[in-house]
Amino acid sequence: MDSMRRSPIVAAGAVALVALGLAGCSSSPSTVSIAYEQDGAEHTVTAHPDTVTCTETEASSLGIEGTQYSVRLSFGDDSLGSYGSAWVYDERIVYFTADTLDISHTDGHVRVEDAPGVVQVVEYAADDGEPIGEFDIDGAAEVEGSLTADLVCAQ
Repeated sequence: MDSMRRSPIVAAGAVALVALGLAGCSSSPSTVSIAYEQDGAEHTVTAHPDTVTCTETEASSLGIEGTQYSVRLSFGDDSLGSYGSAWVYDERIVYFTADTLDISHTDGHVRVEDAPGVVQVVEYAADDGEPIGEFDIDGAAEVEGSLTADLVCAQ
């Protein structure tokens, strides 16, 4: 899991190339939400992917306009199981990872419901530039959290 936590931009970069090369939108809205508690307050950040790329073993999307986000859910590989990561930039970068996820994938939909995992919260000042580039999660606050995703695959 350390490599997943330390290299979010590697996955995001690969997703960006795929996402930018696609045309078309999904037929209904997709949602990615990360919930966590920090300093006694509950927080939820949410993004609505326009286009979700799906294969037989993965669903992914990257948003660089408006609310910035990345989501990558891997499933169907019996040797590795199902796992995933997601981040949403909403005043801070909230980065979720889990080595094991209960992912359902049927009829062009990929769903994860309130799956537990690790959330790292990176404070990010506006004058630091765009968070789409490499962001450093070393020293980030680490808390328990959950991921809920309802992704509609692009047709």
